[in-house]
Amino acid sequence: MALPSAELRAGLEIARRKLDLLWAALSVALALFTWRYAARDPYTPVGLFVALHLQCAAIFAVRRPARRAPGRPLEILVTLLSLNYFLAFEPVPAAAAALAPLGGIVAAAGALLTLVSVQCLGRSFAVFPSLREVRTGGMYRFVRHPIYFSYALTAAGILLRHPTRYNAAVALAGVALMIWRLRFEERLLAADAAYREYMAAVRYRLLPGVY
Repeated sequence: MALPSAELRAGLEIARRKLDLLWAALSVALALFTWRYAARDPYTPVGLFVALHLQCAAIFAVRRPARRAPGRPLEILVTLLSLNYFLAFEPVPAAAAALAPLGGIVAAAGALLTLVSVQCLGRSFAVFPSLREVRTGGMYRFVRHPIYFSYALTAAGILLRHPTRYNAAVALAGVALMIWRLRFEERLLAADAAYREYMAAVRYRLLPGVY
């Protein structure tokens, strides 16, 4: 099989960099949108969400190119749904005084864990499934997908603040989408010997001792 020419490799690299810079610009736009339009109350960690978007923008601007990044339509759809299902939560009035602060704390803990986990992943961070350098430090010493766990924790905080059957169904659907997403992501990553070794060393995907 013939190797791609230098011109083709250079063209692909330019295309990848343009796409990464587009992701960076989108993340900055999301940070501004969140700062301007997110719910303003004592229990919504807006600052953490803004910091997360800016953190992602910085990583997209400097991240490593993917060695493999299949773009199956179903995988792209599931990824997008798992990222945006938060928009489906019903903003009903906050829960009783005892639950609203607790929900805010849980949501903030989830957002903070997302920040830490993304930082641990560093330049290997991506939105769609892709094979980059395997990172095993920090939060990744405990579970293989701490970012997805942090998303579920944030959803739990929202549910505590706005406890309705509809919102419970949204939270469950979001968790199901994330589990589906991590499964096809791991099928891709398992093509790398280093990731197979990591899977053998870190047994659990989301929660130590459970899953």
